[in-house]
Amino acid sequence: MPGDLAAVSQTTRPEPEATPRAAEQISVPQSTSTWVKAVLGVLIAVLFAGAIALLTDVGSDQSSPFGEQPRQERAVVELIQEARREYEAANHDLQRDAALADRDQQICALLGDGRVQNWTGEVYQIESDGDGRGILGINIEPDTQVETRPSFADDENTLIEPGPLLDRITALETGQVVTFSGRFIPDATEKSCFTNPRFTQRNKIERPLMVFRFSDVREEE
Repeated sequence: MPGDLAAVSQTTRPEPEATPRAAEQISVPQSTSTWVKAVLGVLIAVLFAGAIALLTDVGSDQSSPFGEQPRQERAVVELIQEARREYEAANHDLQRDAALADRDQQICALLGDGRVQNWTGEVYQIESDGDGRGILGINIEPDTQVETRPSFADDENTLIEPGPLLDRITALETGQVVTFSGRFIPDATEKSCFTNPRFTQRNKIERPLMVFRFSDVREEE
């Protein structure tokens, strides 16, 4: 009898339950896994494209109604526009004087010896001085002009003499966007790297005119 009880006990003892393996405990459907991978792939592609676009924008020129302005020119334009805002916000003439002086100083730091290449702008003036020399004016923003000026001093006379450059300018029309190179004429009296012949302080700030000697002018491609 005792042997029979032992046999029964052994046969009725419950077997321990097997512990499921980790892979069996958490089962991700194949379709869900594929969907997650696809979403991650799209996010990575978008982030990568955004980084490339940001780097391209930092290193390239900027398009505007006045052409694909190089960084140097764009920086000058931004200084001019910022000075206008400071001038309008000024409470008295000393602050207005400071806005003009600071602008000119920062522009000169950007221009160096005054020579620039491949700036862009919109032609607003093409004329003759009556003696066969050309007068050219270009807007680099709505209220800033770069143009030639006559002068009794040869060093300051920037009218365009007859030649290939004048021939190219003659073929242009007002309203065209052009690429130009040359040199700004310094103002010894004002001790500035460029000449701004506007008479009043307000006009010097709001509608600067920068006297320029053109070495090349071409229609922007």
